[in-house]
Amino acid sequence: MGYGIFRVEKLKTMGNLKGSLKHAFREQDTPNADSRRTLYNIRLTRGTRNSDEVMEKYEQLKPKKIRADQVRALEVLVAMSPEDANRMTEEEQHDFLKRSLEFANKEFGEDNLLHAQIHVDETTPHLTAFYIPRVSKVKNGVSKVMLNAKELLGGRKEYSDRQTRFYEQVSKNYGLERGEVGSKAKHQKISDYYRKVNKFANNVELANVLKEYEELEEIFKDREERVDYMMENFSKAIPYLLATHPKMLEKFGSQEIHQFSETIADLETRINGQDDLLMEFEEIMEKLKSYVELAKKNSEPRKEHSYSYRMGM
Repeated sequence: MGYGIFRVEKLKTMGNLKGSLKHAFREQDTPNADSRRTLYNIRLTRGTRNSDEVMEKYEQLKPKKIRADQVRALEVLVAMSPEDANRMTEEEQHDFLKRSLEFANKEFGEDNLLHAQIHVDETTPHLTAFYIPRVSKVKNGVSKVMLNAKELLGGRKEYSDRQTRFYEQVSKNYGLERGEVGSKAKHQKISDYYRKVNKFANNVELANVLKEYEELEEIFKDREERVDYMMENFSKAIPYLLATHPKMLEKFGSQEIHQFSETIADLETRINGQDDLLMEFEEIMEKLKSYVELAKKNSEPRKEHSYSYRMGM
């Protein structure tokens, strides 16, 4: 049984925030994401359809004064290991991630939530959420809002306590373990998590890629044969139609013949279009073939993957 993963990363500049948002919204090249599944990602916040709208929301929420050394935002990642994801149903995965967002809101303030969404277009479904680290201070009877990530996150003990709360309130309900309390294992950054998951995916999904390639190859061959058949019969039909043109003209009249000619021209265009489409498809197949060969060359025998996601401190 694996661990529930709850990671928080400080985004120290507006550039860091913007870059992370672009990744979250797939507004930049995201090699580890399947673009065919991106439309199934689930936004959990309203009015934040892209990175620009989130940045506008940030501008509305931020304090008037911000020091140069203050952390601008927090990025939260919640996930499980690929093995745990595979044993869960899709409903269980989504429920785990939504309950994790509720937990994060209690920890960092729902009013501070900038954007959250569930990504399903990568190997392992996961939650990404962004918070502006605002806190309220009362001085001389006056409430003042400021950025203070340190106060929200706390120190080493608070980090460990948060992992325990996450386990008690969320993870254990889905059969996920809490890491060893007091462990000195190094906590990986969110970017390190992505790298590990992608490496795992390259090995696990190689068989699926090979299978998909073989299926596409069969479809291509079948379609190519069909187009060749249509083109051959079309070329045979043209001389016959020309030879019988006078008889057809007497029988149907000029208007019908004109319509028939237009139909023939349309069919010819569509068949040629199919041929062009197949040429394009053939190019895609060649690229896929190159990828498969490269994957075969670089892949290693599959081993048992042990993800030591230590949640404790």
